[in-house]
Amino acid sequence: FEAIKADVEVMKANQELTRAENAARVRLVGLDTLTAGALGSAFTVQGDFKSFREGMKLQDLTARGFAQHPTLRRLEKLVERAAFTVVREQQSRVPDVTVRGSYQRDAGREGVIANLTVPMPIWYQRQGEISAALGTKRSVEAELLRARNELVRAINQHFQEAETAQKQIELFEQGLLRQAREALRIAQLSFQQGASSLLEVLDAQRVERQILSDYYRARFELSVAFTRLERSIGGSL
Repeated sequence: FEAIKADVEVMKANQELTRAENAARVRLVGLDTLTAGALGSAFTVQGDFKSFREGMKLQDLTARGFAQHPTLRRLEKLVERAAFTVVREQQSRVPDVTVRGSYQRDAGREGVIANLTVPMPIWYQRQGEISAALGTKRSVEAELLRARNELVRAINQHFQEAETAQKQIELFEQGLLRQAREALRIAQLSFQQGASSLLEVLDAQRVERQILSDYYRARFELSVAFTRLERSIGGSL
């Protein structure tokens, strides 16, 4: 029975490994697709998971996002352009004064002629153009406000995700990993001395493997949270 149980555990581990390898292969193909095939079919990814840096504050990240995010920069420029259009339309109600001069000479007679043209817009005050420009300005300002609120929400969300993942990592590193390794060591030693069965060793191995999997998943989630946070602030951390 213990031999069958051990074979089942090996089969389950092999299945998990196969699924992980297939998932990694799919991610590599997707990465190559994003680069338009520049990486090729044979490439490897090197590096490690990111770590939470001390002194990282939510207020500083939000301020950086407001200062450098390209979407906000674009909308702010649109607001400036719309405001300039409003001023231009309002100033268009003031008539343009046209002054022209000419000189005539005919049969010994000379003359200087001066013309002064002052349009008087009594009925047409460009109210339609001014209202349209104001409407465009308010629309762009509303879009800018919405983008800022969305930015604040995204930064808060991803920063909270990073903090949660970091707390999980600390929980694993401060006790769970060591306890799982120690439990496996004791189970193996007890089995070698005949005080316990192989099933207890397999259970200890399963627990250690699950804790390791949760630990690396937490580190992965921290890296993903940092990546999303960088996208939210529009720059690297």
